[in-house]
Amino acid sequence: MTDQKKGEHSFSIEMGSKGNLSHVSLTDEPEGVLIKGKLGELQEISHEEGLMVEIVGDLGVLRIDLTKEELGKMKKEKRK
Repeated sequence: MTDQKKGEHSFSIEMGSKGNLSHVSLTDEPEGVLIKGKLGELQEISHEEGLMVEIVGDLGVLRIDLTKEELGKMKKEKRK
């Protein structure tokens, strides 16, 4: 997950089967994109190498490039 502008973050969704996706909407309209599905029963949540949050379910994996520092800063700002 690279090639982004400074301050931008990326994500990936890896599904074991397209049957676990309940909705995918990709349009050129300004409403954007919607992806819905099931990760299943959560097996693990980790912060890979301090650079990426990874949520692993038995049906799929969600990854977001977010450093520990950024996550901590967001948590502090939310408490205010």
